[in-house]
Amino acid sequence: MLTTNYDLPVTTSNEIYKTSGTISTYFATGSMGVAESQVHPGSPFLNLGARDYQEYSPRIPAILDEKIREGDEAIAMYNTELERREQATGIVNVIGTANVLFDSKKQARLFREDVPLAIREFYTPCEDDHDFAAKLASLASLFEVPLDPLRRLVTAPQAEWRSIKLVEQWISTTAIIFDPDMITTWKNIVNLRNMTPIHATNRAGELMQILGFFGEPTLPPNYQRLWDSVLRRFYVSLREWHKILQSI
Repeated sequence: MLTTNYDLPVTTSNEIYKTSGTISTYFATGSMGVAESQVHPGSPFLNLGARDYQEYSPRIPAILDEKIREGDEAIAMYNTELERREQATGIVNVIGTANVLFDSKKQARLFREDVPLAIREFYTPCEDDHDFAAKLASLASLFEVPLDPLRRLVTAPQAEWRSIKLVEQWISTTAIIFDPDMITTWKNIVNLRNMTPIHATNRAGELMQILGFFGEPTLPPNYQRLWDSVLRRFYVSLREWHKILQSI
């Protein structure tokens, strides 16, 4: 029997330590592997993320104890939940800090922070096609910010340009080197939102290209895997955006 530094009896240590790191990291550090959220008066997302972290983190040892007693399958399922929560917390934190950075440097924001429903969707699994459509709509709505601050960053912006296009145009006028998948991810999220329900779209070619980008080029897709991939891609794009903002 292995006893962790949290005095939890681990009879299934192989299952614990073959996970992707979330549970193992918690055993080693006492956290879920992400920076703890700090309350920030200018960022509702950071405040919500901090509150969730502070409320949930103290419960982990007791939940782990219960899952360990239930066995390997329960441990694996809980590790998946922790991975989801870890990523969700990371997304919330990067959105908040990126908005603060962008606002301080360019007096603009790319993401809305007045949609707490979107945060809930980050933390929960995808049940079916209807749930996927709701989650994707919440995610895409984050880009629906006031456009005037973004238009001021661009010479002669066209009337139909929305937030993502405006940011793309602004970056193109700078010497910033970045991963173009960042913009592609954002556009694909919005375009896929506009195609739901997926089975009813008349843009089949574009749809298959987007599903392929997210690693699910089949109809109907596996909606849980598709949502997981969308969030992973989105998280990567956020970190790239944050890196850009730090460099300007």
